[in-house]
Amino acid sequence: MAYSTEDEVRALLGNLRQQISQTTILSAIDSADAQINRMTFKTWTNSDQDYPAVKKASRFLAAAECLININGTEPTQQRLWDEAMLIVQNITKFDTSNVTGDYVSSSQAVTYPSNPLGTIWASSRFPMLRRTKHENESFNDGFYWVNGQP
Repeated sequence: MAYSTEDEVRALLGNLRQQISQTTILSAIDSADAQINRMTFKTWTNSDQDYPAVKKASRFLAAAECLININGTEPTQQRLWDEAMLIVQNITKFDTSNVTGDYVSSSQAVTYPSNPLGTIWASSRFPMLRRTKHENESFNDGFYWVNGQP
């Protein structure tokens, strides 16, 4: 089931609503819905709490896609895209209320967990990380593991 309808998307197209074909709009809706599902890691249903927001994001993404390559629509297209991305970001916020165990949350891209007390254990799986002949000896530099787990 599509998150938005042709009429809902046409309403956002303003003066161009009659100039864009049904095929283009339906294709844009399918694309927008697939993008939302990929970004949220979920297929949404009517019973989901944020479903109205998902429908709105779908309308905005589809309308923005319909306006691609039409001269003079760039500001409107960008506004629709930005609003849709803000909606998707708000419904996919990182919720740590039910998290158990260790986790790392960062606003910047990192290539290692931010745990200065982490320990990496030498093993046959990572032979270049060994410093000694002792398989279970640990050292405290290089990559960090949380509680002895990668």
